[in-house]
Amino acid sequence: MCGIAGIISLNGRPIPDVEKRIIRMNKLLKHRGPDAKGYFISKNNLVALGNTRLAIVDAKNNFNVPMQSQNQKQIISFNGEIYNFQELKLNLEKKGVTFNTNSDTEVLLNGLKNEGEDFLQKLDGFWSFAYYDESLNQIMLSRDLLGEKSLFYYQNKNEFIFASEINPILEVAEESFEIENESIVSCFRYRAAPPQKTLVKNIYRIEAGYGFKIFPGESKLQYKRFRKLKLEKWIDFFKSDPSEKIVKEKLEELIYRSCLSRVPAEVNFLSTLSGGIDSSLMNLYASRFGKNTIHTLFGKNNPDEAVKGNDLTEFNASAYVSKKLGSKHHTFTMYGDSVVSLYREQAANSFDGIFCEGSVHHRQLSLETNRLGGKVLLLSDGPDELLSGYSVDISAMQLNGFFTKRPMLSKICSRLSSSSLGRRMLPTNLSRQITNWSHLSNAPFRFRPYHGGTTPDILGTLFQEKEIKKTDHCYGTYHQDYKDIAQHLSISQKMALAYATTTMPDYFNLRSDRGAMRHSVETRLPMQNIELAEFMIATPKKYRFSKDRKNGKKILRTLVKKHIGEKISSRSKYGFAIPTWMIKKFYKKFEFQEIIRESDAMQLYPFKKEAKKFFMNPKEGRHQWMALCLIMVKERLKRKDYGFKDIR
Repeated sequence: MCGIAGIISLNGRPIPDVEKRIIRMNKLLKHRGPDAKGYFISKNNLVALGNTRLAIVDAKNNFNVPMQSQNQKQIISFNGEIYNFQELKLNLEKKGVTFNTNSDTEVLLNGLKNEGEDFLQKLDGFWSFAYYDESLNQIMLSRDLLGEKSLFYYQNKNEFIFASEINPILEVAEESFEIENESIVSCFRYRAAPPQKTLVKNIYRIEAGYGFKIFPGESKLQYKRFRKLKLEKWIDFFKSDPSEKIVKEKLEELIYRSCLSRVPAEVNFLSTLSGGIDSSLMNLYASRFGKNTIHTLFGKNNPDEAVKGNDLTEFNASAYVSKKLGSKHHTFTMYGDSVVSLYREQAANSFDGIFCEGSVHHRQLSLETNRLGGKVLLLSDGPDELLSGYSVDISAMQLNGFFTKRPMLSKICSRLSSSSLGRRMLPTNLSRQITNWSHLSNAPFRFRPYHGGTTPDILGTLFQEKEIKKTDHCYGTYHQDYKDIAQHLSISQKMALAYATTTMPDYFNLRSDRGAMRHSVETRLPMQNIELAEFMIATPKKYRFSKDRKNGKKILRTLVKKHIGEKISSRSKYGFAIPTWMIKKFYKKFEFQEIIRESDAMQLYPFKKEAKKFFMNPKEGRHQWMALCLIMVKERLKRKDYGFKDIR
């Protein structure tokens, strides 16, 4: 795990102050790679690559980064992990390739050197990298298929600048940056900037599975997809009508293989365990590998834990599963006095447009991982999105079944949900559900116009309808590259594809990466192995939903029941962590009202006149948090202050 950065000349002239600038970029990426750092500058000063390293694979080998090939004609700056690198290494050795390290970085370098972009099709892992082939005068930038790693860029007529985070780009671009207006609406609506965009105007993020081919000294760029989800195999598998036994065996095999490859061999790790369906399964399989007892981690995030029905509390559920698996279980409190400063720093660094407090929770988990001596943290993210685990997914399917049988009522409700006035006529929760259903049932397919962001009625209070409509395209539908295969998918499968190609890479995974890497901890996602993800997307609804459609992830629940017990398999879905501002004693410490009152942001950006009054309501903690993110980023851009610190 690392941080990468680079500057590429597009005009044929040497990069000004090249060494000073690439060193400055590396400095702002130190938290992503505290174990080593280095940079490469081409002899003609047209290319500069920076790299910081967090040593996970071949950890004791202090090799130079960026890494150069033996003939010094190929250079790679790499952030990520290639889990099947040993297999790939053997195949390359059979072709006569020799190696100086036992690292996955060198395997990736030699694979690209020998096979070019075709080598990407063989990778099991996650990454963002810059690969420079000096002999071809070509640079390849690439981001992994599910977007576990981020890659941002800025370009003008003279330079192309990229980095794992936005701060280093801002630091060396040497110009004034502004807030992107379209992103503001999207950030409030979805808690994320539009795909490819960020909160900062003219700074972009590479889409998952995409990358660039750049030719130093030349202005031409090629933006292209390097890798794509392959669903056909699993669609055919389910079309063959396999028995439930075969389906469960195949799913278990895929999870087992994924966990096997993602349990670190050289460094200490912890694994999150909430006592939910996904984390219980992940730890079940992860606990079967390695010589030592697995260490599990639970962060208590609510002084008054909510319980649905006869469910165990999250605290008790995590302890129950830990005992079943025989793990060494660690618990800690996530709402201590220091948490407010973490929130402030997170808000101040929301240049990427992720207005989600979840990054703070990942920071807290990472801090505790550090304290316990771990360098890797296993997360169970993925099945909620890919196997219909969210309550809103379930309610959308319920409503779809209901309205299919009632076409007149369907038309009325669809019209009500299509305007702000109509949505306000309905109770908030019903309005939310019907809006989701309406998007789901209309053409073109669109699902979940927001994820924990701003409800349609409040969105209409904050912004003009024309500004809201500009963001309709941002989330909720699958990537346009999959429109052909989508014709063969059911609604629930399309929902999963929408998550996999937009919300997961541009929101969830971006959020966890930002939070964990702030404290030099690598996150691994066993439930997002590509083949496993493809399997889950293709899974028919009979394996997704219970008969009464009150629960999702049906097939995973059967596995949990088999291996761990009904106490866990029957548990309801609970949120990851409640925001600290929802705890009364912490709310005032955020100083939301004071900061909003003093800011001119509501006048500068496309808010309605009544927005500022809305933001002063102490009951609107979530929206006040979003406003805080916007205000603090605005002020930092104004001051040109891009370092990492607690900013008040």
